[in-house]
Amino acid sequence: MKWLQHLFIMFILLFSTYVTASADRYTSSTNTICWIEKISRDVVEGDVELPPPVFTSVLLEETIAKRRSVREFQTKDITSEELSTLLWAAYRNENGSWSVESFDGRHVIVVYVLTKDGVYTYDPQHHTLLQFRKFDARLIGLYDTASIKIGLVWDTHRCSDQNVAAAEIGMIGQNIYLMANALGLGTVTTAQKTKQLYLLGLPQGHKPLIIMPVGYPVEEEDFTYDAYETQLPFPQSNTLTFSQAVLQKTSWTYLTGDLNQLQLSQLLWSAYGYSYYQDNLQNRRHRSVPSSHGTYPLEILFFNTSAGYHYHPENHSLHQILDSDIRNEIAQYSMPWIPNADLFLITLNKSKSNTSWAWYYEAGAIWNNVLLEATALNLSANIIITFDRQQITTLFPNLNIELIAFIQVGIKNGEDTEPPTITINAPTKNQLYFMGTPLSSFPLTTIIGHFQTNITVEDESLRLVEYSINGKVFTENYWTPYIATLPISLLKKSHLKIIASDYFGNHASDEIEFLKIF
Repeated sequence: MKWLQHLFIMFILLFSTYVTASADRYTSSTNTICWIEKISRDVVEGDVELPPPVFTSVLLEETIAKRRSVREFQTKDITSEELSTLLWAAYRNENGSWSVESFDGRHVIVVYVLTKDGVYTYDPQHHTLLQFRKFDARLIGLYDTASIKIGLVWDTHRCSDQNVAAAEIGMIGQNIYLMANALGLGTVTTAQKTKQLYLLGLPQGHKPLIIMPVGYPVEEEDFTYDAYETQLPFPQSNTLTFSQAVLQKTSWTYLTGDLNQLQLSQLLWSAYGYSYYQDNLQNRRHRSVPSSHGTYPLEILFFNTSAGYHYHPENHSLHQILDSDIRNEIAQYSMPWIPNADLFLITLNKSKSNTSWAWYYEAGAIWNNVLLEATALNLSANIIITFDRQQITTLFPNLNIELIAFIQVGIKNGEDTEPPTITINAPTKNQLYFMGTPLSSFPLTTIIGHFQTNITVEDESLRLVEYSINGKVFTENYWTPYIATLPISLLKKSHLKIIASDYFGNHASDEIEFLKIF
C-alpha cells in the first residue's frame, strides 16, 4: 500500500504544479474584512449627495414612548432632508463612529433605498445615495403607498452568522422607527415579500431580511399620557434629544458601578417596557421595541451585588429569582470583567417560541435602546456575546430559556490597547494533508478532503475569531474551541485568513495559501 501512497503524492505534486503555474496570484483585499470601513466608489451621474440631517428636538424617551408601527400611508413624498435624517440615524459612519453599534464589532448590512426615481445603496461614509437601478421600485414589498422603502440586506460575504446580521438590522430598524417618530413620519418592519428585492439583481451574497416602508401616516398620532401602576420608579424623560443620544452614545467594554433604582427603571423600561402613552387610534399601549406578530418571547434577567431578578414589563417590576450574586459564576464561562458592573441578560423564553433570527432582530433593538438610554443617564454600556451558552444555562435550571446576549451598564473604567495574538498551527506551510492527517512535506500546502483548522489565540477581552477564504468570510467563532472546517472545493488554490478581534476593536491576523482538493 505504501507504493500506492507515493504514486498518489506524485500525482498531486504534478497536478498542483500545473494549478500553481496557471492560477492568478491572489491579492489580499481589506475591502471584505468586516471591521474595515466599506470603500465606496466616486460619486457619478445618477448618485444623490444628501443634504445635512435635521437634528430634531424630540426627547429620547418621547420617541421610545411613541414608537408604533404604521401600515397606511399618504401618497405625499417625504423630503430629501427627512430622508437624509432617517439614513443618518439608521447607518451613518462618521470617522469610524457609527450611528448604530453591532453585536460583534462588524457592520455587515447594506441599506437599499427604493424611491420613485430609482433604487440606491446608501454610502454610510459619505452620506450619499449611490444609484443601483433606475426605475420606480416602490411596488417591491408591502404597503405600496409609502413614499420610500428601505431594504436591509445582509452581506453574507462579510459575515456568515445570520443571527448577528439580524441583530444589527434590529438596531438599524429601531433607529428608523425612532427617527420617523421624531419627524412625524411612520414605518413598520416587514419580513414578508423581502425576497422580491432579488428582482433588483442584487449582487452575489446579498440576502434581504427586512423591508421598512416609510411615509406620512394616513392618521396622525393620537396619544394620551396614562400612567400605570409600577413597582419600580415610573419612567420619565431626561434632557437628551434622540439626535443627541445617537451622536453622544458610548459603547465601552470595562465598566464599574451599581445602578440606582431610577437608572435601573429607565434602562429596563427602554429595553422592553410598555409606553406611558395610550394610543387612541389602536386602543393600546405600545412596547419600546417591535416584535414579530406581537409575540414578545424575550425575557430580561438582571443581576447585581445582592441578587438575581426577572423583569416583568406588564407592571414594570423585578421579581427575585436568586438570593445571591452569581456574576462571578457567569464570568467563569464568559468575560472576566462581568462582576464589575450590573448585568442584564437577554434571553429567549423557549416556551413561547423556537429560535429564530427574528428574535435576534428584537434583541438588537433592545441593545440599541439600552445604549441610547444609558447615554441619557451619563453612563456607558456594552454588549457581550462571548460565553459558553450551555454552561451558563445550567445556572438557571428552573427557567426554560436560551441565552442571546449580555448587556452591562456603568461607568468607564480602563482600556485595552493590546491586540490579540493569533497563530495558525494547522495547516502549515509546505505540507501535504490527507483527511486532516499530515503525510509529508510538499512544495505547496495541499489539503485533500476534510480538514479542520487549528489555531492558537489569546486575549483577555477576545470577542471574535473570523475565518475568510479569498476575502469571503465562511465562519466565525465567538467561544472556544476556535476551530473551523474548510469548505469543500473540487480543486482550488485559496488564501485563508484568520482574524481575531477584541471588544476594544484591536485585531490581529495570520494567513496561509493552500491548494484544496475535495
